Amino acid sequence: MDEWIDEHGFLNGIYVPWFQAKWYARDIGPNTIRNLECAFNEGFVRTTFYNCKAMGFQMAKIWINEGFEGIEFDEKGSVLGPHPLFMKNLERLLQIANEVELPISICLVNHNESAFEGKKFEYDKYNRFMQVEAETEKYVENYINPIVKLGKKYGVILFDLYAEPEAEGGLWNVSRSMSWKAMVKFINRIGKAVKDIDPKLATTVSAGSPCNTILSGYYSDIEVDYYGADVYTNSGQFASTENMMLERPFMLGEYGLNDYRKDSYLEQIESLKNFFGSCDRYGAAGGFYWCY
Repeated sequence: MDEWIDEHGFLNGIYVPWFQAKWYARDIGPNTIRNLECAFNEGFVRTTFYNCKAMGFQMAKIWINEGFEGIEFDEKGSVLGPHPLFMKNLERLLQIANEVELPISICLVNHNESAFEGKKFEYDKYNRFMQVEAETEKYVENYINPIVKLGKKYGVILFDLYAEPEAEGGLWNVSRSMSWKAMVKFINRIGKAVKDIDPKLATTVSAGSPCNTILSGYYSDIEVDYYGADVYTNSGQFASTENMMLERPFMLGEYGLNDYRKDSYLEQIESLKNFFGSCDRYGAAGGFYWCY
């Protein structure tokens, strides 16, 4: 990743968490937990990536498992691996990105507690791979390794290990969570899996806005190449993140305005200018605009 930044400069990226909101948790593969059929649309993927490229973005970051999309589990909740249709469509997605010449970053895990609202038993069952060491190893071997190898095959050089782990790591007020210590252990295991496949693959983890968890030292034991700071502010100013440079470089895992209005395009332009200025001032390696 450092070589890429040396060649291209600041990473001007955009987030594509899903291809349409109505396809959430099923836009690449089926969701067997929620009984959702796959809604993968090759033409829509191509149009999305083409537009991202045409707008001048240098990389798109995608979510692949919102609501545990595309993961197959056995009856006890152990991870068997990615669904075959999910893998087929993910490969096609990466092929399309290569055809459009838009590099892709893959976010391997995003917080999924919202997928089990009012269903604590199901959450505990399917969340075991994050908390039970033996189940984590199955998850890494059966799911993470094939995903990372596929990504590497098609030129993915940046893996976001976890989007906003504070939610399930006990730092935010949610009803279903694990300890932060257990979360750090889980994230580091995923990171090790990525590096075992290829040490040159870059890793990050995206701290939830306003990044107080990084500033308070919660991320000190997370082993990544880049802190990922999710920052939402209408002003585009985020001076406090200067402190993150004390331990390792950072990029904006997500960034954007606090609120959007249909008539606010001038405000958005001004905010973006301020974001870029703040990134330059504090040495951010790049950022991913939220969202397409």
